[in-house]
Amino acid sequence: MPQCSAILFDLDGTLIDSAACIVESFRIACREHGLEEPSAKDVRATMGIPLERSIPAHAARLGVSLSAAKVQDIITTYRSHYARLTPSLVSPFEGVADLLLACARANVPMAIVTSKRVGPAEMNLRHVGFLHHFATVVGSDQVQRYKPEPDTVLVAAERLNITDLGTTLVVGDATFDIHMGKAAGARTCAATWGAHDEAELLATRPDHVAKTPAELLSIVF
Repeated sequence: MPQCSAILFDLDGTLIDSAACIVESFRIACREHGLEEPSAKDVRATMGIPLERSIPAHAARLGVSLSAAKVQDIITTYRSHYARLTPSLVSPFEGVADLLLACARANVPMAIVTSKRVGPAEMNLRHVGFLHHFATVVGSDQVQRYKPEPDTVLVAAERLNITDLGTTLVVGDATFDIHMGKAAGARTCAATWGAHDEAELLATRPDHVAKTPAELLSIVF
């Protein structure tokens, strides 16, 4: 029997390996708009927060102030390249398909809680064949406060008719995900196979730690 009433998954770095696509798209967008390219490490560190924050933050480190319109222009360029590169640079992590299938067969409600907008998130889920597993996808365009605030989890819980978040598991590879889950009153699991630093992730003191999707499956059941 599953040990949780529902599972809320982060997307990038948790279910799909999209780091290379994100890094390449981010750097190209910066270059095409006259900004110095960040390092791959710096881009990876921003995975988990919306582009509406990560792009101005990168510009600020360079001493550049961007207008809201300019930020949106850069985001549009980023998304164009991300869509172009997705077929070759985005894939599911090994073991995730089995994890989701086992949870679906056990009738565990599942949702996506991501810093992506819903449209791009659903595009990625269709690309890897996972969209049908999820009752809902909650993105950054559907909340007023982004991760690490609890809003994304709370919206997902409402849609899944979850009344006790204490039995809900939030799974993610970023500190933002663990803080978000804790702020909502849910249980948390750090997915250490993702794009973020494991030591920083463990320092958030998640309730569970999984080094592989197979380990997460054993936690769920």
